[in-house]
Amino acid sequence: MLVADTLWIKWVHTYIIKDQCLWAMEVPCDASWTMRKLLGLRRLGQSLIKYQIGNGERTFLWWDNWHPLGLLYDRFGDRVVHNVGRSLRAKVASIVENGAWRWPRLRNHLIQTIVSHTQNLVPHPEMVDSVIWVPHPSGIFTIKSAWEAIREKFPIQPRFKVIWGSHNVPRWSFILWLAALHRLSTKDRLRNWGMALDALCCLCQDEEESHHHLFFDCSYSTRGNVSWDTFRFVSLKSTLTATVYGLWQERNSRIFCAKMKDHTQVATDIANGIRAFLSSRRNVKQSLQNRSICEIWGLPHRIMQSV
Repeated sequence: MLVADTLWIKWVHTYIIKDQCLWAMEVPCDASWTMRKLLGLRRLGQSLIKYQIGNGERTFLWWDNWHPLGLLYDRFGDRVVHNVGRSLRAKVASIVENGAWRWPRLRNHLIQTIVSHTQNLVPHPEMVDSVIWVPHPSGIFTIKSAWEAIREKFPIQPRFKVIWGSHNVPRWSFILWLAALHRLSTKDRLRNWGMALDALCCLCQDEEESHHHLFFDCSYSTRGNVSWDTFRFVSLKSTLTATVYGLWQERNSRIFCAKMKDHTQVATDIANGIRAFLSSRRNVKQSLQNRSICEIWGLPHRIMQSV
């Protein structure tokens, strides 16, 4: 690795790496938990970093990703290391002399393969080695490109656009996301985890509490839902997320704070939350339907685009 100009990176090189190869070094026993975890994940980034050879003094010959064939040690193993006669800690500079490659002249097909793929690489003795971050077109590291490179990708779910986006308050979206995945700590799940508690829904006191019951079958919830028949899609999504959030908040308030509201008050609180959120929007498209929504909700006309 190349030493950056930040204090933390210099400290890591001085006290953790200590001129060893990052990819081959043992994890120090006295390193912090965070450092041990980072070193345990280093293989994820090894192929994502490309080294551009200058004088070769900062790039490890066998471990760093500088050769067109990739990581030489991973591809060829100990045998080629022995044949070339360079140690595992050797730098690329050890096979460069006067700005040209100086590979051992051996009739070994592995070495010949390595040499043949370096013909288009030219060392530059007057320059230092540089690092290129492969996942980003600029070659500069970014958190977003790193996440996209290492994360496991799945097809986008149809519910994604309903749950997430600028049409929702983040805390509303988070609760709806958990509800859609059946990951809220409803009483049926808590009982399955071995917790001894009353299974009845605390809103209606009629049936066992579950995700489906709480948001679809509960007599309290169905009376308290805000009507959304006249809303456009953005208002529909805001109403859905606000309603799920409001019902979950009321459920928690009854369990943990012993405070209760009737369904009318909960519906009013949900409507006020939606109204406050919609009032914060700007440059809403001028249309008859949107103006009608503003009238129904009592929204200020300043949120509409100026004509």
